[in-house]
Amino acid sequence: MSSETNSTIAKEATLTDTKSTMETSLQNISSTYESLKKSEKKTSPLTCRTLSAFLLFAVVNIAISYIVPHPARVVDEEFIRSNGSEARQQGKWTWWISRNYLGRRHAPDIATMGSSQMGSATFSADAATLKKPLDCVLHRSSSTLEKELFDRTGKRVDTFNFAMGGSMASDAYMFSSALFKADKKPRMVVIGVSPRDFIDNTLPSVSATEPFNFFAPFVELGELSHVAFSDPLAEFNFYVRQNLPLERIHDALDQWAKNYQNEAPTQMTAIPKASEHKSLLRAVLGSADEVRLNEWLIPETIPAWIFEDNTKEYLNRFKNCRPPLYKSEKAFFNAFLANMDAQHIPVLVVGMPSLPANRTILPNDFWTEFRGDVAGMCKTHNAIWVDHTDDPQFELPDYLDTVHLNAKGGKKIFSEMAKAITADPELLSVVNTTKVDPRLTEKNQPAHFSF
Repeated sequence: MSSETNSTIAKEATLTDTKSTMETSLQNISSTYESLKKSEKKTSPLTCRTLSAFLLFAVVNIAISYIVPHPARVVDEEFIRSNGSEARQQGKWTWWISRNYLGRRHAPDIATMGSSQMGSATFSADAATLKKPLDCVLHRSSSTLEKELFDRTGKRVDTFNFAMGGSMASDAYMFSSALFKADKKPRMVVIGVSPRDFIDNTLPSVSATEPFNFFAPFVELGELSHVAFSDPLAEFNFYVRQNLPLERIHDALDQWAKNYQNEAPTQMTAIPKASEHKSLLRAVLGSADEVRLNEWLIPETIPAWIFEDNTKEYLNRFKNCRPPLYKSEKAFFNAFLANMDAQHIPVLVVGMPSLPANRTILPNDFWTEFRGDVAGMCKTHNAIWVDHTDDPQFELPDYLDTVHLNAKGGKKIFSEMAKAITADPELLSVVNTTKVDPRLTEKNQPAHFSF
């Protein structure tokens, strides 16, 4: 039987099922409506109007469900490029990161993940390592880590950097569950963590993050759905928005409107001046909503004098060191490690450093609990835990502010990561069995190998 015949039969079967389902739904509604009519005399006018409105709402949604196409159920390159952000060449960090990752020919040897702490270390150090300015939107490798591993092993590995500003521990679960599929699975994950990734008081719940809202329609949450939302009503509202056809029309119209804004991308090719240090820090930390190409540029050298005291910001983020969010984030992080273990993807978890001014905002008993919790989850799921949260080698000249590393500090932390990788047989085997051609020269190798 030809493929065209099979396709025709499949379409006819689908239409038959759709028609049958629609008829059944309408029969049920009709039956309910007749029952209402019979009891009309016993029911108040207000109740009748309410029930009638509900039935009308149900009928409209059922009818629309056969007209409005169901959203995609998998995040793939086709889905990413059909997004309105592609036409505008402007989008949220999650969309750009997904676009860059899915557009790759091969999965990376190593995926690096984390918040702006990992991001600032990567972008600052990589610009210095590669000796050229970098566009944060397009530069998604960890070149300094690659160099550190090359210096130790002579092997050139391929990396991809998922780190983004504001990312929480739960977002590692969302990114990996949505994107680490089939031939897109990395062979190792290195993830940086710190207390902010678990207890940020500026977030009401796991469901408030950008990656969660982007990936939630494609990720099976299971029992995690009960800890992802601030309350049962928020969870119910989320599922209504995800499944009601009328809401799909609203979202489709909103996306259509964005598609036709069609603003031309900003061509900011100039490197920020040293005096524009606030804008520079904003670029390094990835603190922006929608971004464009050539807009968030990191210069080859960031002036050593750039430092911002962000203690006040963290006094707010850490005002309650054990918010309800802490339990939820730990549940998601535990699920992330469990998934990686089940897929035989080894994980290196790195406690990211910060200055004493930041660390002392949190009480000592919290630090003991936090380190114990992370270490315990790592042990349960066969992940490697290396703690640099209070490592004295990271000093004031290594930072952009009280928590984010500059190029000097970034080189130090990637050196420590490379040291941990080469010290563990399983992690080292990923490096030793890389498929990246060691004979690549600077002329024909990818840009992130040019060190």
